[in-house]
Amino acid sequence: MLYLLGSVTLSWELIGDSTTKVNIYRSVEEGFTPDSSNFLTNINYPTFEFTDSNLDDNIFYYYRLSVTSNGQESLFTDEIQVKPVFVPNQAPTIDVPDDVQFNEDNKL
Repeated sequence: MLYLLGSVTLSWELIGDSTTKVNIYRSVEEGFTPDSSNFLTNINYPTFEFTDSNLDDNIFYYYRLSVTSNGQESLFTDEIQVKPVFVPNQAPTIDVPDDVQFNEDNKL
């Protein structure tokens, strides 16, 4: 099995204020019920997009969202089924090691 990392970007339109949050729940099981075990994150207003990355692009993920405003959580959205996308030509992320020295050999 070839394991590749993909990502999913969720976006929405929302009218709210500083107390408004979008709650994101994720599962690999179809028909899941959102609860604390599959809570992924919440996004504060006015952000309208979330990218879920480092996902296995061989399986489907299921998302449901809700909105919390003034401490009250809304009903959940219908389930969204998504299969991550792997983009092979993205620029790599390079970690720079500490204490690296470059010595130039100028003797020929």
